[in-house]
Amino acid sequence: MMISLLIISLLFCLCFNCELHNQSLHNNNNNNNNDSIDYHLLWTIWKLRYHQYYRNQIDEINSFALWKININQILLHNLYYDLQLKTYRKSINQYTAINWNDFYQNKKNKLNLLHHQKNRLLLLLVKEKYRSFNRTNNNHNNLPDMIDWRDNDTVTPVKTQVGNCTYSSSKSVTTLSSYIQVDDNEEELQKAVYNIGPIAVRITMTQEFLTYGSGVLLIDDCQNEEPFESVLLVGYGIENGIPYWLVKFSLGEEFGDHGYMKLARNHNNMCHIASFAYYPVI
Repeated sequence: MMISLLIISLLFCLCFNCELHNQSLHNNNNNNNNDSIDYHLLWTIWKLRYHQYYRNQIDEINSFALWKININQILLHNLYYDLQLKTYRKSINQYTAINWNDFYQNKKNKLNLLHHQKNRLLLLLVKEKYRSFNRTNNNHNNLPDMIDWRDNDTVTPVKTQVGNCTYSSSKSVTTLSSYIQVDDNEEELQKAVYNIGPIAVRITMTQEFLTYGSGVLLIDDCQNEEPFESVLLVGYGIENGIPYWLVKFSLGEEFGDHGYMKLARNHNNMCHIASFAYYPVI
């Protein structure tokens, strides 16, 4: 009888200890889950915030996987930025789940279509009216360190066009006599921005552009591709000792710094910023 009671007591203790151990593991797992990122919850919030919808479950699964990778890259990059190891901060926006190859190819296809379409009257007229920027008449050596044409109400609001720029002849308000091409030189481009105003340029974009948030974007991997993104230079300046161009995009106000970006200036013509620079003459 005594032996039976001892065996029962021993089994009870073993079972009780096992239950405590299991409960401890369960609590630890819960704590770990609380400390980790709830990607699915953030994904749902992100979709609502940026009005993202998907045609089917497969598309959403693929987009979620890409979005999760980009989120982790943004968090890691911003850690480097906080440690002053990067010159710009990344941010979450409507392009966080976009496939860069699809975005790039779409841009290239539209550019190729513009170059090869049969009716190229506008392009031909533009070529006939090109003139060079007169560096002698605009050779100011003492340029200010900063200029922002937005301060003079000369820049229109940012729009979301993403390569779908259109015009209507019925809404024309003036005609252009010619186009001036600025020399392939950042110093000449700076003079043009100061003396003339906003300058249209074409640049090469990389995947880093889509997650830009603030600071000065300084990269070295956008020199090999042909420029394909048309943007507007609305000023220049210096931030934390780094000269920059102030660039207006047509990717919406949610992109970058309210639709704008600071792109490194005097950094070997980064992203071909000075290679295709023009402004119209009225």
